[in-house]
Amino acid sequence: MKKIMLLLFCGLLSSTSLAQPSGIIFNPESVRVHDGDTIVTNWQPVKALRAISIRIEGIDTPEIHGKCPKESDLAQSAKKELQKEINKGPFIVYLIDWDKYGGRVVGKVVSADV
Repeated sequence: MKKIMLLLFCGLLSSTSLAQPSGIIFNPESVRVHDGDTIVTNWQPVKALRAISIRIEGIDTPEIHGKCPKESDLAQSAKKELQKEINKGPFIVYLIDWDKYGGRVVGKVVSADV
């Protein structure tokens, strides 16, 4: 059943591309910042999915569980900065494609005020 729901979501994602001008509006309360380049939403395009991880296009930050303490410190700083930006208010996510690792969606994130 989950595979079917995932396939349906893939169809939804493939029909939502940069060519489509509409995005999904999120409020800061509806997301959790995972790290400096990924947010996790409670948006459920299909009920089998509990949450969607969105990797922000054009941003690449150090990993939280880095190879050394300096990398982890930089990752925590990046996460805090992204949280500050998210807390500024509603924002729009334009879904682009699946992340290269397949577990996340890549999205362009812009302020809803723009």
